Amino acid sequence: MGRTFGECLRMAWEWAKDEIKFKEEREAKIRLLLASQKPVRRTTSNETNITWNDCYNVNSRGYMGAQYCGD
Repeated sequence: MGRTFGECLRMAWEWAKDEIKFKEEREAKIRLLLASQKPVRRTTSNETNITWNDCYNVNSRGYMGAQYCGD
């Protein structure tokens, strides 16, 4: 059984309204999560006292002298 044009149009309007409602709810949740987050203090490698030798050792030479630390 097929649907009439009016039924399809009514369903399309319901889907469009639901899409707007879900988008507003999702944005409200995101705003709430962002408002409740505390700022994070980020450190750089210089603040953690990492030196060149901590990452690259003498055996890490590759093709044409490239240095590889690993993944």
